[in-house]
Amino acid sequence: MRLLHTLIAVTALLLSLASPPALACSCSWIYPNGTPLLSDGSPVPSFSALADQPFLFLGTVESVSPIPTGSPEGDKMFAKGLATVLRVDHVWRGVPQYLETITVYTGFPGGGCGYLFRVGQCYLVFAEVEADGMLRTSICTRTTPWDRAGELLSYVYAFLGPPRPSLQELLEAPE
Repeated sequence: MRLLHTLIAVTALLLSLASPPALACSCSWIYPNGTPLLSDGSPVPSFSALADQPFLFLGTVESVSPIPTGSPEGDKMFAKGLATVLRVDHVWRGVPQYLETITVYTGFPGGGCGYLFRVGQCYLVFAEVEADGMLRTSICTRTTPWDRAGELLSYVYAFLGPPRPSLQELLEAPE
């Protein structure tokens, strides 16, 4: 019986050492009791949080594709994440006015905190430039589908005012 217990313990140890590390997404809002909340449970944004946001824009998704891993299996699982091309509709922060589209990168959906954008849908996008120079967002940001962003947009307008015109709006404006 002792041999059986030892064999089980050694097997469990070997299996735990042979397992690849688990990747998990962990993000949460930490705020003091009494903090005003939006209906989604996130804290009401402050002026400084919005003013310091590097990239804040409204965009419509044109395409979503896996970031190539060099492996067909890795690509199927979105192992390196997703690259999303968005048509820039309105800009509050960060996006140069001359860009019609912008690519935003995100981790793989689920454990990689990846934001799963849907082609054709419009989003209020909160993003940052990472150390690798890529523009990134995740489920840990305030990125929100346009049709659910009304409450958040009221704070964006109150604190930052109306968006700058996009290139499309400038091109369509009468002279």
